[in-house]
Amino acid sequence: MERLNRTCLHSLATHLILAIAVTSGGAAFASDELPPGHPPIHLPEGAESPSTGLGLGAGIRLHGRFDVAYERHSYSDDLTEGLDAFRNYHRFLFVERHTKDDPFYFNAEVLGLNFYEMGFRLKGGEELPWRLGMSAGKVLVPFGADPLFHHAYGGRVGADQRFLPVVWGEFGLKANLELDLGRAGLRIEAYSVRGYALRDAEGQLNLQTNAAPLDDLNFAFGGRISASYGPATIHYSIYGSNLDHGRALLMQGLDIGLWRLPLPVLEDFALTAGVIRADVFGGESASYYHFADYLQLRYYPLDCLYLQYRAGLDMRDNRQGVFADADRLDKFDTVAHSVAIGYVRGNFSLVVSHLWQLELVDEQDDDFFRVTAAYEF
Repeated sequence: MERLNRTCLHSLATHLILAIAVTSGGAAFASDELPPGHPPIHLPEGAESPSTGLGLGAGIRLHGRFDVAYERHSYSDDLTEGLDAFRNYHRFLFVERHTKDDPFYFNAEVLGLNFYEMGFRLKGGEELPWRLGMSAGKVLVPFGADPLFHHAYGGRVGADQRFLPVVWGEFGLKANLELDLGRAGLRIEAYSVRGYALRDAEGQLNLQTNAAPLDDLNFAFGGRISASYGPATIHYSIYGSNLDHGRALLMQGLDIGLWRLPLPVLEDFALTAGVIRADVFGGESASYYHFADYLQLRYYPLDCLYLQYRAGLDMRDNRQGVFADADRLDKFDTVAHSVAIGYVRGNFSLVVSHLWQLELVDEQDDDFFRVTAAYEF
């Protein structure tokens, strides 16, 4: 999960865009000015809460993120052989209404309709603090450490990722229960959403594109348990879906994070890591699995400046082993390495990064260099 530094948002985009429930210092509940219904974002002690956007009256608030990026792309190792491009990866505008006196709320991304949901929440008293939320619509699927588009499985994040949907919003129902355990926080989530489908029994499942058609639904069920204690967090996610042709999908993920431990030297580092495995089985065809992982390390020499290294495996169509099948390697089996330097000042951020994408067989020209400027509110 993306973290925050002491005085500026390390992953401002995710927090502002979603206006997600925030936990501070391990507490499991958000301010009443922020909407429920999403996975918790843990703010370690001393970190600031994200901006609450622009008020439009009647409890309605507006949030957004927009960016522009210059890229050098389509090369392998040699930057001079690449092509130039300007890109726009984020053009999101979010409207939400949530007030402490009204148990009902709604959240929506209104430009691309990436998600829109309405729901209600109940909460306990001071002696036994808890919060229960339920929502329906095109909900954000709570899998992994980040609910929107910053999954890093495979070593690629945001719009670059290739394993899960870039914005995983699906039609369905979702419920969550949060418990305040002092310095510890616990969140339990369950959901039923539109699942995946295979066009034929021999087809390979693509988790980004093979959603079931709306007129012939396959339902998926899943859940996530998120726990935190001080600077440490852990998420376990599970997802299951029928795929037609007697086939089924079982996907599991485990993500952990350590945010700037209050120890010499370690107080300037943040570490996140995760693994995911998607097993396809059943029917008359052979079973197989997709696997991906990531490791990300950030160093903060200054409060609003970070240096980052990220790496990850992305292994497809494996028949043997736990994370890779050496007998079935091809250009879809990759290792990604990236380095970045990021600067955040208020609502503005500037990130310079380079990614090396290494195919284990048949190397492709898909490295890139990128400079991204973003503004969010």
